[in-house]
Amino acid sequence: MRRRALEPGRLALFGITALISVLMALPLVWMLLCSLRTDAEILSAPFGVPEKWRWEQWRTAWTEGNLGVYAVNSVGVTGLTLLGTLGLGAAAGYGLARSGRGSRGLLIYLPGLVIPSQAAAVPTFLLLRTLGLLDTWWALVLPYTAWSLPLAVYVFFGFFSSQAVDPEEAARLDGCSILQLFWRVALPIARPAAGVVAVITALGTWNEFLFALLFVHSDHAKTLPLALQAFSTAHTTDYGITFAALAIMSLPLLIGYAFVQRTVIEGSSALIH
Repeated sequence: MRRRALEPGRLALFGITALISVLMALPLVWMLLCSLRTDAEILSAPFGVPEKWRWEQWRTAWTEGNLGVYAVNSVGVTGLTLLGTLGLGAAAGYGLARSGRGSRGLLIYLPGLVIPSQAAAVPTFLLLRTLGLLDTWWALVLPYTAWSLPLAVYVFFGFFSSQAVDPEEAARLDGCSILQLFWRVALPIARPAAGVVAVITALGTWNEFLFALLFVHSDHAKTLPLALQAFSTAHTTDYGITFAALAIMSLPLLIGYAFVQRTVIEGSSALIH
């Protein structure tokens, strides 16, 4: 049986997709190669390959940068932020989608999409200081959740608005309350939207630097982005160790995305259609 030749349009699309994938992968490959090279090698040939694969630099970055403690903090802060963002975002999006006045209700969340979080750094710092939350996980979890919620609400609103209400009406006739409808009927079908929100929120939280720098000062609450400061001084930077720390920081996100990529693709397709 002859295999059909690819259509010119499909072939062109495949070529463009492959090119974009390679361009996006190049910085990651470059980071990994630099994490195995010395400063002299990096400065003399920035885009070369290691003369010797120096895996010990990863161990040095882990121990000298105290990455173990910072990794636990990052996992805890990111996990709590995801729980808050997904729970509150799904509830608000569902409520607005079924209220009949969702479009007007969404205007409340619009400022959170157009105003950068950095613009609120000072008032947020003063509020956290008044509440006595500085230098704790909550000094990061609460602002991260607040700034992640607007996008989450928009995504869940768009998803629930596109879903038929027949299953919910049937459940209501069976005696389900509004909370039971949300928990047993709406949430199980919202997994694609939740995957999209989870990836965007996790990326933003895991890599956030400014709030972490301003709101926490002790090792028991610092997150991974702050660990990079350990490898730089006012006059020098250990580039090889810094790249090794960056590679270690990136691995959890890459591994996590590998497990949820199918859900993210399904969610993106559902939102587009």
